[in-house]
Amino acid sequence: MTANPWDKFFWNDWENDPGLKLCGLAAQGLWMRILCICAKADPKGYLVVAGRSLSAADLAALAGKPQPEIEALLRELASYGVYSTDRIGRIYNRKMVRDVKKSRVAVENGAKGGNPSLSKQTTIPPSDNPHVIHEVKPQEPEARSHEPKKKDGALTRFVDFWAVCPKKTGKGEAERAWLKALKLADADTLIAAMRAYADSQSGKDKTFTKTPGPWLDGKHWLDEGIAPCGHAPPPIDEAKAIAAWDGRAAPLVAEIGAAKFQSWFGETEFDPGPPVKIKFAAPFKQNWVSGHFGSELQRIYGDFALEAAA
Repeated sequence: MTANPWDKFFWNDWENDPGLKLCGLAAQGLWMRILCICAKADPKGYLVVAGRSLSAADLAALAGKPQPEIEALLRELASYGVYSTDRIGRIYNRKMVRDVKKSRVAVENGAKGGNPSLSKQTTIPPSDNPHVIHEVKPQEPEARSHEPKKKDGALTRFVDFWAVCPKKTGKGEAERAWLKALKLADADTLIAAMRAYADSQSGKDKTFTKTPGPWLDGKHWLDEGIAPCGHAPPPIDEAKAIAAWDGRAAPLVAEIGAAKFQSWFGETEFDPGPPVKIKFAAPFKQNWVSGHFGSELQRIYGDFALEAAA
């Protein structure tokens, strides 16, 4: 490994990664820090230093942040499939590892005199032969379907649904179940029902908590005590949100909007500190807020801590 390694960095790879875009800015920043370590690692692409896999505690020390905050950000990155882990649990960047393999293959082929697959080619491909005249046939217009666009639009709200799920496993299965469930109930009903279910599971053993896919397939939004089909989500009370925390919530509401404040901070306890402490009844909300609203909280309130309510 060179003292000053460099890589091809395509900005579109970063900008067009859907999983990464769904993560908050804090999680994206941690991922960039991880990429810097992976680029210098041996083996390259892995989150290791001196042959040892780095833990959340190691990353917290490197970033100068509390370990619980780093653990929450790692969970957020993992939930959206931003990184992979090998059989012994080491985090790695898929693109770097692929590039290393490609480079190794290119070096081996070069030592053999070039790409071995080209040496097997005995005839000139028709497209490369200017003397071959191809018959031009009329082409029928391609039938275009609008179904993918409809699917993409439906999955836009799935992001909000996934965010409130208390047990984030089986995302592909959940997406398929979500598209089927939308034929029976609207997105707001499903999201409100899952939020209520998550609240009902707060503080309980997660072993028996339903994962999103089976929850949707089982039509559990109809369960008694959750949310009946067709039940509208609670109305947004902007004045109440602004007045929360003895009026100290006003700048945060102005930053993220009353709807998000009501969803994520509506049932919190606020201690002005210093440092500011925000206590959550639902642990999954605490983790989500840390990853998605950490920068806003830091900018507005300075030092802060997110805690689980007693």
